[in-house]
Amino acid sequence: MKPRSAGFTLMEVLAVIFVIGIIAAVFGSRYVDRNDQAKAGMVVTFLGGQIPSALMTFAEMRGKIDNVSKADLTATGVSANTHWGVAWTVEADTVLTDNRIQIHYTVGAADTATTRSLANEVLLRLQNATDFPNIVAVARNNNQLDVTYQGS
Repeated sequence: MKPRSAGFTLMEVLAVIFVIGIIAAVFGSRYVDRNDQAKAGMVVTFLGGQIPSALMTFAEMRGKIDNVSKADLTATGVSANTHWGVAWTVEADTVLTDNRIQIHYTVGAADTATTRSLANEVLLRLQNATDFPNIVAVARNNNQLDVTYQGS
């Protein structure tokens, strides 16, 4: 009888690698989904909470919000950049009237299928939530969100 050498056979090693690959695929995709959901939540908090809060400050001081600039908003502590380091912008005062202001917010650092999907998720959350009464319109163009706020 031939003595068996110590170690694993090629088939055993391949079986272990295969099982590890399946586990990584299942749990890795769940991690990515949760990461995207967390990012969408941060954007919703920014556009649905931080910006309106700063706008209410100016509505109380000035009586309207259509003349509020980005510098005014960042002076209240609102971040000047998106969560991806891209600058968001405020629509020019001359374009909007009726005590409204529009924020242009770019989701992600580049326009990809993932950032467009994430922007769409944020769009749906903002449109379907009743927690944001001063948001009167939300639109999406690729990975850019345009959010229009109405002053009180």
